[in-house]
Order: sequence, then structure tokens, then C-alpha cells
Amino acid sequence: MHTDQSFPYVQPVSVFARVGTACFIASLCAAPAFAQTTGAAQGATASSAPSPVAGQLEAVTVGASRGTQLEDMDISTTVIPREVIERAPETTVDQILNKIPGIFVPTQPSTQLHPTGQVLSIRGFGTSTNGLTLVLLDGIPVNDPYFRTVNWAQIPKSSIERIEIIRGGGATSLWGNMAMGGVINIVTRAPVAGEKRLEVGYGSFNTKTLDASVGFAPSDDLKIGLSFDGSDSDGYNATPQQYRNPAMVSTASQVSNFNAIARYTPSAASQYFVKLQASQTRENGLTYDIAHNHWDTYRLSFGGQSRLSDTSSLNASGWFQRSMMFTQNASNPSYSLASPQAGVPYVSQRENATYSSAGATVYLQTEYGPIKDIKVGLDLRRISTNDPLNLFSAAGYQGNLTSQAVHQFEGLFLQGTYRPEAIPLDVTLGLREDFWQANNASINGNYRGSAIANDLADTSFHRFDGRLGAKYYLGSAWDLRAAAYQNFSAPGLNQMYRSFVGGSNYTIPNTGLQPQTNLGYEFGVDFKRQDFDLALTYFHNKLKNYIDYSTVQTGCAAANNYCNTGVTSANTLKQYVNGGDATLRGFEVLGTWRALETLTLTGGFARTAAYLTSSKVASDPVFQQLGQVPLWSANLGATWQASPKLSFTLQVKAFPDYWNNTAHTQVNDGATLADLGVVYKHSKMVELYAFAQNIGDKSYYDQGLSYTPSGAVNTSASGTIPARGMPFNLTVGLRATF
Repeated sequence: MHTDQSFPYVQPVSVFARVGTACFIASLCAAPAFAQTTGAAQGATASSAPSPVAGQLEAVTVGASRGTQLEDMDISTTVIPREVIERAPETTVDQILNKIPGIFVPTQPSTQLHPTGQVLSIRGFGTSTNGLTLVLLDGIPVNDPYFRTVNWAQIPKSSIERIEIIRGGGATSLWGNMAMGGVINIVTRAPVAGEKRLEVGYGSFNTKTLDASVGFAPSDDLKIGLSFDGSDSDGYNATPQQYRNPAMVSTASQVSNFNAIARYTPSAASQYFVKLQASQTRENGLTYDIAHNHWDTYRLSFGGQSRLSDTSSLNASGWFQRSMMFTQNASNPSYSLASPQAGVPYVSQRENATYSSAGATVYLQTEYGPIKDIKVGLDLRRISTNDPLNLFSAAGYQGNLTSQAVHQFEGLFLQGTYRPEAIPLDVTLGLREDFWQANNASINGNYRGSAIANDLADTSFHRFDGRLGAKYYLGSAWDLRAAAYQNFSAPGLNQMYRSFVGGSNYTIPNTGLQPQTNLGYEFGVDFKRQDFDLALTYFHNKLKNYIDYSTVQTGCAAANNYCNTGVTSANTLKQYVNGGDATLRGFEVLGTWRALETLTLTGGFARTAAYLTSSKVASDPVFQQLGQVPLWSANLGATWQASPKLSFTLQVKAFPDYWNNTAHTQVNDGATLADLGVVYKHSKMVELYAFAQNIGDKSYYDQGLSYTPSGAVNTSASGTIPARGMPFNLTVGLRATF
């Protein structure tokens, strides 16, 4: 029993994948411990990318800090370098992130979950229904434009050069919307002329992986890189055996990614890039055998920087992305935890959403006297969606709905750091004006012979935000830092306009959602010595208009025309709502001890009290922990270089039971989980590895049981189907560089 937490269908691999694999095999034949820049270097020392205006021009990638060295920032930051990523026992990016203190991601692999069920949380900001952390790939946003989730499968572990993390809202003056909880920037490896890489792996659940890349230089000024990666897995059946209907199956997945990048360096002062990406992800058997999800994304990104002087540079980047997501959901009204064998599922919904996103950023970086690292610029983004939805009952087709809308964002920003000569102090001021418009929105269709035609009113919002922070250097060992900031996050397109059926729930649109706003601060201290680093940070945020996913009506049945919707599978109506105001506060402790030349130990502890201080939803209590935010998490890690060729990495994470929803009707299990990685460097060109996740094969519910108000397990049809976290998962493989 839980305790309350209070405060005072399988398809063959695509032609695209087969052609991509053949091309890259032909090309090849022819030709952890984490580094924490807030005071500590965990494991291997990692320095953030230098400013593009200093010294040799850096490879063109926009950093999480837009050019500022992360180690100089007045907020909590972390950098994970490539050598640590390669040794990490986790095989996917999301699971690597889950082992970083202060970050929470479900332990189910992302390819086991429908994209809308994923969680990425930093300091309590971010749930499966309210994405509040900005994720970048080489400085380009990769949060899904419609759903705001991230397709982690499109970013193979082997492609990463480093991961940059900024915790909290201190970078929102540079990035604006979506960065309220923090920024994660994944920097990919630059093409190397003449280099060829191949990685193959096989693991539990009949999982097969392939990654191949090649780099070449047509001229001294131009470097080109091509890569293909893919995976195929039978997956595992997440539904516990005692609650399993005969139609509940393992979730199989297939992933194909192709990337091409060109970097052009016409002079020592200028460098430009263009990148093409194509990604296909297939999930078949999402709980029920007839439930599927297909997710395709195609992205063109580009950018460059030119050094204008020794202290100034002009930087620009942009992108265009088009995505398609086909989802087929299943319902089984006869199913319950008490009678899991009952009923046969039917297709309740088919959705074929298409959406696009385009954006650009340009900024000048310079300095003026004692004011360093001045950045002044603007950014633009436009997102449009067309989402046709077909609804079915057990008797067949019922009707359709199509939602359309456009969201636009514009932002102006200015930031600089004052660095007096006589005092070891940096003071950073950032200012930002944001504009958001929602327009051309409509919901049209026909349901059971009745026409639906709703043209929705346009809405707009603008906001001026600022941040002020300081970092004081107390000699060679101690730093003190503090920052205060305010920021906003507009509601997502899916939150405002999307309808969908899932199980016995029907989610209805809410076109009246208001942006969330936040006022926050943090302060911390860093201690750095040759063999020991320690960082402590306290944070406090007050969030207004918190967006939650809530039950707005129950008892839907034939007698009330299923809550006046006519959707016969609906027992309950749900909706995204501005649920009230919230506080998110807590602290983080991160440390590294290089105990021996061959042994590095790391640790971290984060506590996040996240609760509503006012509630507009009767079922959502105040001063009780928000859903999908564990009260605390603890991390331990060790890396042992047993010999020049052999290394071991152990990662452990513990977290308590926690609510899955703010209404406190569903509890997810806590667990202590350990992962182990072994890497053997056979030769300069070849490495062998074995990665084991959940080495104790701990059984726990990543999505837990639901409960009635009396505290009993809800075994009725409205009860949630629980899902197991990842069981023991072993992967072995080979990496080769030619």
C-alpha cells in the first residue's frame, strides 16, 4: 500500500531502412561518471565548448548556453562527454539521462511507450502531459512540435559527442518558451575525413542494433558525414501476468534513422553547416495487439557563425521539420483488474496527425569593456498541425473529427555579464520579450450523422521576462552562485485542440488554456579540489496557471449519452486544464571523488517538493505532491579502469513510490535499480562491450495500480492497467573504427 506524501500491428523494416543499411555497409567496405560543470567533474573531466569568439573557431553547434561556457554560469549545469557516454551501461539516451541527479525519466524504454506517455522532468518541471524542458539536437529544438515529447530513438548513443544540461529556468532569457524546467542540448559527433565507424549489438527481447557512419572531405574546406542506424526489438510484455488479457502482447519496435551533414569552413573566421535527418519509428502492440503507433520525422537544419573581430561573432541557425504520427488505439470496456480475461478489444480510434515546424535564430555575441559575453538576438518559430481522428465503437465506425491550428512564437533577447577587474565576481543580466499567437484554429467533422463545425477564436500573449544572477569566486576552491528569473510556457497544440480515446477515457479539447508563468530563484555553492568536487543547490519556483491533465466528468453511460459526447467507449471525460498555482522547491547535492587513479566514485541526491498551493479542480488536492514527481532520488556511480584495456561502470538509482497523477488515485512503485557496463578495448580499432540494465531483475510497476477513495485497489473497468518497468536487459556488441 502506498503512503501519502505531504508537505507543512508489426510491419517489416521499411525500404528506407534496407537501402540505408546496404549503402552504409558498402561504404564501410569500400573505404559512468558524469562531468558536472557546476563545481565538479564527475569521472572524466569535461570542459564545455569554448566561446566561438575566442581562439580557433569551434565546430558549428549551438550550445545550451548559446556560446557561454557552462562552467562559468551562475546556475546548475552538467556536461557528459563522449568517453563517459560510451562506457555508460544504459543503451539509449533517455536511460542515460535518467541516471543524472535531478532528472527523472520512466524506466520503460521509450520504444515501449506511446510518445504521449513519456516523461522528462527536471526539478519537477515536466510530466507526460505537460512538457516543460527544452531538448536540443546540435542547438535545434527536437521536442515534438505537436506533442512536445521527444523521440529518443532518433538519437543513437553512438552519435553523441557530449550532452549539455542546464537545470532550472536560468537559461530562459536565451531560449524562451519550453525552457522553464531547463535545457538539454545533445551535441553530435563532427564528421572526420576518412573515418568509418561500425557498431552492431544484440540483446534481450531479441533486440538487434546497427549503426554505421562514414566521413570524407571533398576539399580542405568541406567535410561531409553520412550515417545510418537502426534497431529491431520484440520488446517485452509490460502488463503483469495476473492482469493480462489474452490480447495483451509485447510491444515490438523498429527504428530507422538516416543523417547527412556538411560542414563548410571557407576561412578561419567563418564556418557553416547544413544537416538532413530522417527518422522512422514503429511501435506495434501497445498493450493490446491491435494498437500501434508510427512516427516519421524529416528535418532540415542549417546554421553558421562568422567572427567579426577578436571579441565579436555573428551566429545564426534555422530548421524546417515535417512529422507524421499514425496512432491506432484499442478499447475493451469489459476488461477490469478483477476480470482481466473478459472482453475482446476493438479499434476505438485511428489518428493520422501531420504537422510541421519552422524556425530561426540570429544573435550577435560581443563584449564592451568590463561587460563580457553580450548576446543580443531574436528567434522565430511557427508550428502548424492537421489532426484527423476517426472514432469507432464495438459496432463499427461512429464519426470523425479534424483539428487544425497554427502557433507562432517571436522573441527578442539581450544578455551580458559584468566582470569588474578588482573583484572576482560575474554579474549576469538577461532580458527577453516574447510574443505568442494561436490562430487559424478549427475543429470540424461529423459524428453519428451530426455535423460538427467550430471555428475557434484567435488568441495572443506577450510577456517581458528577466533574469539576474551572480557568481563569486572565493579563491581556487570555492564558488558562490545565485540567480533569480521569471519565464513562461505557452500551452501546446495537443493540449488545446486534440481529442482522443484511450481505454475507457475520452479526452476533449480545451481552447481556453492559458500560458504557465513562473518566478524562481536558486543559489548554490561549489567546492573544487584536485580529487574531490562537491556542488549544492537550493531552488524555489512559484508557477501560476499550472497545466494538469484532469478528470472533468465521470459516470458517462448510455443514460446521459456518454456525458453528451456519444462516444460509447467513454466512461470518463478528461481534459488539460489550468489546475491552479504550484510551488516546486528543493535541493540537489552532486559530488565526485577520484579515489584512485583508476577509480572514480560519483553520487547525487535530489529532493523536490512539488505541490499545488491553489486548485481549480475538485479532485486535485493542495499541498500534496504533484503527479509524476518523485519526492526524492539518489544516484551512485563508479568507474574502474581495471587495466588499460578493460573498464567497468556501475550506476545505481533509487526513488520512492510516487503518485502518477495529481488527483492521487494511482501510485507508481519506487525501486532501487543498478546497471553495469563492461568495455574491453581489443585493439586501437575494435572495442567489445556488455551492458546490463536492472542487473537484479527488480520487478516493479513503472505505471502503477489505481485506488478508490477508501484506499482499495480499483478493480473496476475504470481501473488503470499497470505496466512493469524494464526487466533485466543484457546487450552485447562491438564497436569498430577504421
